[in-house]
Formats: sequence, C-alpha cells, structure tokens
Amino acid sequence: MSNELASHYALLLGLAAPWVVRQVDLQMAQRRVVIEVALAKGAKLPCPQCQKPCSLYDQGEERTWRHLDTMQFETQLRARVPRCSCQEHGVKSAEVPWAGKNSRLTWLLTEFVLALLRLSESVEAVAEFTGLDWHTVQAVQAKAVERGLQRRAQPEGDAPQLAQVEHLGLDEKSFRRGQDYVSIACDLNNRRVLEVVPERTQSAGRAVLEKALPQAQRVNVQAIAIDLAEGYVQAARAVLPQAAIVHDRFHLERYLSRAVDVVRREEQKRALREEGDESLKGSRWFWLRKFVTLKKILDEDGLRAFAALRQASKVVGRAWQRKEIFGALFLQPTRAMAERVLERWCRSAERSRLQPMLAAARSFRRHREGILAFFEHHITTALCEGFNAVIETMKKNARGFRRFDHFRARILFRLGKLDLRTPAAILRSSTPQPA
Repeated sequence: MSNELASHYALLLGLAAPWVVRQVDLQMAQRRVVIEVALAKGAKLPCPQCQKPCSLYDQGEERTWRHLDTMQFETQLRARVPRCSCQEHGVKSAEVPWAGKNSRLTWLLTEFVLALLRLSESVEAVAEFTGLDWHTVQAVQAKAVERGLQRRAQPEGDAPQLAQVEHLGLDEKSFRRGQDYVSIACDLNNRRVLEVVPERTQSAGRAVLEKALPQAQRVNVQAIAIDLAEGYVQAARAVLPQAAIVHDRFHLERYLSRAVDVVRREEQKRALREEGDESLKGSRWFWLRKFVTLKKILDEDGLRAFAALRQASKVVGRAWQRKEIFGALFLQPTRAMAERVLERWCRSAERSRLQPMLAAARSFRRHREGILAFFEHHITTALCEGFNAVIETMKKNARGFRRFDHFRARILFRLGKLDLRTPAAILRSSTPQPA
C-alpha cells in the first residue's frame, strides 16, 4: 500500500502517533472497505488509569469496529488492541483513540447515530436508516445518557448544573397499559427532566427526588409543585423538608371539574328516573369547560342554549358556578387576598349541600398552605404536563416500550438537556485547529 493512501486514511480517521494505517482492503463484491490499523514499532502507550507512558506488554486479539460509510461502502476498522505494562497499575488494556471501551462503533459513527437520534422519531427508525442492529443503537443512546448524567453532577460544563435547581415539579405519566405509571421530576427553572423512576407511590416519589438531586444540592430547592397526591406530598416533605409545597392550580381545577361531573351524573340519573327528563344527556362537554373557553368556541345561540341548560338544571348549574368562582382565586394580587377568597369559597361549597363540592372544600382546607404557597413562588406543573405530551408522542412513535430502562433513557435523551457529546468530540472542541 502506498504511503499516500495510508496518510490519506489516517488523516480521515484523525489518527496520530503512535497509531498508523497499515493496510486498506477494498472489497468490491461486499461493498466494504476494511482499514487495518497498527501500533508503530517501539511506541509508548499511556496507562489508561494514570496516563503515564508505558512500554508495550503484548498484543490482544484482533477486533473490528464499524465506522462511517466511505462513498456508500461499509467501512470497518481492524486492529489488535495492545496491553501496556504500568509500574503502578500493572498490565492494562490500552485505550484506542477511535472508539470507547467495549464499543463496536467508532466515535465518529457514534456521533452520527446520536445526531440521528435527536432528529428521529424512534430508535427503530435510526437502526433502519443506518443498517445497525436495534440493540446497538439503543446502547449508544443509553451510554450517552449515562455520560450526560455524570457530567450534569460535575461543577463545570456547558449544561445547567444541579446546583442551579430552585424549583421542582413532580408528576406522573403512564408507562404501559393499565395502572402502570412512572414518576417524573422536572427542573422548572431550566426546563428539563431530571429523573424518572417506576410507579407513582410515596416510595417512588422519594426515589425520584433522591436520584434527581444529590444531598448537597437539595438545600437549594425553594419550592416543589405537585398535585394533591398524598404520597408525593409526604415524599417531598421527607426529602426536601425546607422546600415549600405548591399545589398545582390546574390539578385543583381538574379536581373540581370531576366533582361537577359527579353532580351531573347523579342529577341525570335522578331526572331520568323521576321525570323522564333527558336534557342533561350529552351535556358533559359543556360543564367541564370554563366559561371563557365556551365564549371563544360557541356562537350566541350556543351560549343561550347553555344558559337555558344551567337554568333548567339548577343543581349542576350551582356546582359549575362554584367551579368557575374558584378560578378567581389565582387572579388575586396578594396571598392575603387569596386567603380570604379561598375561605369564602370553602364556606360557599359547604353551604351548597352538594357532596362532591363538600368533599372538595374539605380537601382544600387540608391543603390550604400548599394552595396559598402559589402566591409566593408562582410555579405550576404546566411544564411537566407539556413534557407528558411529548412523552406520549414518543411512546406512539416507538409503538410502546417494553422495558422501563429503555423508556427512561429515551425521556432523558430528549428532555434532560444533558451534555451527550462523546469524549472524542469534547477533545476536538478543546484542541486548537491548525490555521
């Protein structure tokens, strides 16, 4: 093989001493290029632990790595991985500059796969496009996530660090069919997912908060937004005792919407049984909407029809009216004013003699501090809900996830804002380029 061809491929591969290209084998029938790389004679190797130059101990078995295609030809690198003898650490397998430990892909191909994963709908789509095995692509994604999580915990780096987390969001998301959920912790300030764990129990809430933030960083959290789930509340108090609990306003309003629907169903059964009145049938959509939303959707005839329905169905109308009044709570400029509005609303709900509204009033009194904490921290789980919508799309594109670790890796890859670069990419970015 000519020196020019060897130098050409060494330059394309980014190889430097002590590694050299020994041979290039073009296999036309298989549409493959095989590049044999070897260690220069008499070369010293850095110890993989202390990086001190060491002498060659022996050569291991020949290994093959898949590289980026060359002119639509599959490209492979082949080399015998040497072992070096370190006086301090003994005999160690040397690190090759073109690939990571135990990887069968070169760094450049790994970076290409990562770029495709950022743009693609699923791991399967990337595997099909590159011709790689699905498990290989999944492993690339999982290893990138683990690198990113390790860098996130370090004090330096380009990605937002854990010390900057002041407001958290804790929510649930369905994983598979049935009552199968995961718990998700979100960084509301930096708009990212911090961690995902199985289930939505109190122990799961504690686990996701403990995994999301090391002990040293938890003291920086000022508040955490969650719904009324008692398990999550107890988990937050145990792991983040100094943080204020803020009950999400949208979950509170959704709680009242369900209460209105219970009243509607009970009234519909009573009216149909006693009077044969079917006016409430098919009206669920109206009662679950805010009046502001109805004004944007319905024309004047529709609004008049809904007003007549409220007048005819006074029991459901009273429940719906109290749901609407509750929304004014979050329009108050101060906590003191909101506290008075909340107290008046609870008294009104108790006087309504509607059991679902009475239950809501009792629940809101128990969680009074968490509801009013909104006026000090002004956070909600809206970001978590937005992430849930993205995650739902990811599930559909992947046709579901069988394993939790694959589900977690995909979520953190797309929504974790992690530094996913390979060590080779970081080295290139820090090395001055020749003029």
